[in-house]
Amino acid sequence: MPVPGVSVNISNGNLGGVNFVDDSITGIILSGIALTDWPLGTVKVIYSLEQAEDAGIDKTVVDTSFAHREIREFYDKAGSGQELHVMLVADTTQLAFACDKVNPMLMKLLQESGGRIKRWGANIAKPNDYVPVLTKGIDQDVLDAATKAQELTDALALNYIFTRGLLPGRDYQGAASLDDLTQRAENRVGICLLGDNGNKEARIGFTLGCMAANSVQRKIGAVEDGHMGLNECYLTDGTTKAKEITDVQNTIYDKGYILPIVRPGRAGYFFAGDPTATSRTDDYHSFVNGFVIDKACRIAYDVYLSFVNTDYEKEPDGSIGMIEQKRLQGNIDDRVKADMAGEISGFKSLVDPADQPGNGVTKIALAVQPRGYHETIQVEIGMTNAVE
Repeated sequence: MPVPGVSVNISNGNLGGVNFVDDSITGIILSGIALTDWPLGTVKVIYSLEQAEDAGIDKTVVDTSFAHREIREFYDKAGSGQELHVMLVADTTQLAFACDKVNPMLMKLLQESGGRIKRWGANIAKPNDYVPVLTKGIDQDVLDAATKAQELTDALALNYIFTRGLLPGRDYQGAASLDDLTQRAENRVGICLLGDNGNKEARIGFTLGCMAANSVQRKIGAVEDGHMGLNECYLTDGTTKAKEITDVQNTIYDKGYILPIVRPGRAGYFFAGDPTATSRTDDYHSFVNGFVIDKACRIAYDVYLSFVNTDYEKEPDGSIGMIEQKRLQGNIDDRVKADMAGEISGFKSLVDPADQPGNGVTKIALAVQPRGYHETIQVEIGMTNAVE
């Protein structure tokens, strides 16, 4: 028998999709060097770019300039005061190694936060002599890291740490050669192709900052929120501009990548969407659905942990009585209503009344109805002789 506790299982295939003001707490692994009070492989919690600079992250020093850019862009979008957990690693570190659950990098970053990190990123700028494997349109190390990161985050979810993250789609080689992420099953991981002029590294800090600035159900590609605020957008080959890919942007997006695009009639650049590296039939093929279900999981765990090992009076036939059912349902209903107002469309809880005498297992089904999204709007328009 396991230790008495709460088991939270996320169901999938249904869409055919404490105080939680800390929904935007973020973690990031960045390449850098050991600093005076910040050894490689350790985590520092900061709340502003200035704190990072005080710790030795200097934009004028080659070995820390990349980390400075990532942290600066995160706070440019998320705003000063946002909690950010940062780990520095050597630039020779492979992403797949960093994301492997047996190694003390991403696993350490997430575990040490005690579940506070809700979203994370890993972005390791490679040294000049690095030779990527490019048979699938981006560095193979990124695709290997996605597999490792999914294994890691799935394992953490079994221990009530629910989190999802971004990887850099560095060394973009063109739309046709890109691996089709919708044929994969990494619904806790997304790959970003937003790059910068002159280098092949993605802007993960910027993208995480955009996510952190939003509530859990809000897509980073919502056009009504305005453009990204960048004067020019590149992909991760360092030369291709977002405005130059209008003929292939559908192909790239259909393959499941996060990318910048232009929207005719609107100034600036926009994220096309927020897909994760999984099939479109997966309820959590979008980061927002994942963030929403993760928040519901954290609430459910917190609510029902208070019930563990408490006693109640059974009905003569051994079942849970209506009073206890209502107590179990009322607690979760009230919390979800209070903590997720405006973030979901509906919520339903149901306690299985047929609790078997003596086995100590109480079964509760929770159904979260997500918000709807206008992703593709089809308009038919034509001329008419009369309007009645």
